[in-house]
Amino acid sequence: DITKFQAELQKVAQYRNSRTLDDVTLLKLKNYEDRLNFFLENLQNDKVASEINSKEIENSLNSVVKIIDAIKSNESNLINDWKMTLSTYLRNQAQQSGIDLSNKMREAREESLRKRGELSNSVTIGAATLQNTTNTSLQTLSDLTTKLEDTQNKVKEIEEAGKLRRKEDQQKREEVENRIRNLNKVN
Repeated sequence: DITKFQAELQKVAQYRNSRTLDDVTLLKLKNYEDRLNFFLENLQNDKVASEINSKEIENSLNSVVKIIDAIKSNESNLINDWKMTLSTYLRNQAQQSGIDLSNKMREAREESLRKRGELSNSVTIGAATLQNTTNTSLQTLSDLTTKLEDTQNKVKEIEEAGKLRRKEDQQKREEVENRIRNLNKVN
């Protein structure tokens, strides 16, 4: 099981390093990597705890064998052997309490990872919403800029037409004034 998680972690790292990924995908990959690392760590811890328990069980079995031998050979050592067995039992109980505590801590870590994943998803959704709002605002700004440029071009066209019209009117006025002068000269 441990090698499967390690292989999956390597696949995720190769995928992440072999491509250019957007922030949302990177967050999801990071969340997935965190979960894989967490489960790998738990498997390794459980393996160590199992090895310790198997040694304790082996020691307990050895103690029982010793007790049986003691009963056969010397009944006076029986009390001491019972004390050692009781001590082993109490030690095993303490270890079981430690294992139970470890399990509760693992559950708390899993809950924490789940909450962190939910928060990460919430942040991702918020970022996407903000991006959409920004894109809409940029589009509106672009549309307004285009309208302003069109209006400016129309104003320039009107100004040019006005200049041309004033020039034509000026020429007509000068022609009329010249005619009036010429008529006054003749009269």
